[in-house]
Amino acid sequence: MMEEMEAVHPTAKMTKPTKVVIEWIKTYAEAKSAEYNKNKDSGALTFGKYRGQSVDQVANLEKGIEYLQWVQKQSWFTEDKFISLYPKVMEVLKKD
Repeated sequence: MMEEMEAVHPTAKMTKPTKVVIEWIKTYAEAKSAEYNKNKDSGALTFGKYRGQSVDQVANLEKGIEYLQWVQKQSWFTEDKFISLYPKVMEVLKKD
């Protein structure tokens, strides 16, 4: 029949290098989450090669308007998902 299984926490048997990797992943994820929230709160782009820059900053770049037009056409770039960023992009593209 089934033998009684020992109840052990999943990380209890990890080696030192494994624990280090898991801690690094946790720290990295927390840092990226903080960066995302900072960008989101300041109205900066939270994605892509212009991450961290405002819509106006991107629009003033040589290929910035082309990039914003491309972003606007993407199926994932919706008003529901990007509540504060979507109207800014649309406003800048109307001016152009």
